[in-house]
Amino acid sequence: MKKFFVVSLAAVAVLFILSCGSDKKGEEKEENKNDVTEQDDSDVTDTGKPSSDNSPEKPDDADETDSDAPVAGNDDDTSSDNADTDGDYDNDTDTAADNDDPSDDSGDPQPDSDTDEDTGQDPDMEFTVNENLQPVPPEQNNNAGDTCDNDTFVEFCDGEVVVFCRDSRVARSSCGAGEACIATVGLYDDYGNRNYADCYEKCGTAGEKSTTCKQSKYYSDDNKKSLTIGTLKHDLCLKTSKGNLLFEDTNRTTEEICDSPCKDSTSCAGLVEIPADQKNGTNAECDPDTFQEFCEGNNSVFCYAGRVTRINCSATDDTCLTVSGIFDTNQNKNSSSCRNSCDGNEPASQTCSIVSINNQSQYATTYDFCVPTSKGSLEFVVLGEKCTSGCSSDGKTCR
Repeated sequence: MKKFFVVSLAAVAVLFILSCGSDKKGEEKEENKNDVTEQDDSDVTDTGKPSSDNSPEKPDDADETDSDAPVAGNDDDTSSDNADTDGDYDNDTDTAADNDDPSDDSGDPQPDSDTDEDTGQDPDMEFTVNENLQPVPPEQNNNAGDTCDNDTFVEFCDGEVVVFCRDSRVARSSCGAGEACIATVGLYDDYGNRNYADCYEKCGTAGEKSTTCKQSKYYSDDNKKSLTIGTLKHDLCLKTSKGNLLFEDTNRTTEEICDSPCKDSTSCAGLVEIPADQKNGTNAECDPDTFQEFCEGNNSVFCYAGRVTRINCSATDDTCLTVSGIFDTNQNKNSSSCRNSCDGNEPASQTCSIVSINNQSQYATTYDFCVPTSKGSLEFVVLGEKCTSGCSSDGKTCR
């Protein structure tokens, strides 16, 4: 708070005038907060039927016979943070943006056109990156190919060229058209308070999200079976000293698992809408081929033996989940089931046991997947091969 006093003395009387004004300036350091988006419980799906009436368990795709699946792999696109491109070093480094204008300190305090009238803070402060950078040590080698320490090298922007350390060698990468090189602090947890420099695309309004649907495939250990689930990745447009830029895969990027495959590059297919004329009362007649299953609280509602059936998943400490389209056999069809929690993302293990197929108990092999969902990592049981002569002694294959 700056205070100004004006004192005026007349010959006969004393007039005292007090004038007080204030001007708050300065830029708060960016607090990196992870946005947590909770997905509605209704967005989930699968087709295995645990039973509370001693009926045999039916795997998720009980009508499916064994078939070849795509070669194992991961459809998630990954790329290195910095492309390795040599360039010249001209001692021109980016520094943190200086938002204090010394000229503002002269004369009467003036309102800041970029501040909120009520709080005195920049309305975009929440979406402004931290550019309070570590200074580049004068002894640091910055020429492409120089030896460097990956853990201590101070990254920076040389104009629109990223200078960083990769595999103990200095690397330089030029930004493309429409990109800007910016060094930030605190947006990448692995870097902590160290500088992180990279090229970023320009974007619109600070705070806007850029959504991308990423497809993930989970394979059995023999690659014969797979599950496909989409994830919505939300990156943020943030304010920098070089304009608004899109920051991807930072600690402010949030993700939502869809429990369905991707519909396109920016959205998931989602669950199938339940027909308005579908009869959902317990024991109502139903067609298992057309009935759209769903979760009613933590109750799984599905069609079993031609009747609408409900199972309370809480009775066995399971979680009701509805998925759609993640199996080859239930495209455009919801599948609801009680699912066990699991830990890990190992390839699906194969077992041989008695399962329910078309409401009949039969020997068959099954694959037990552990897959991340909107309700945590849960188990998915997928039918492999029907066994005409029972299971072999190993408990994994048909006899």
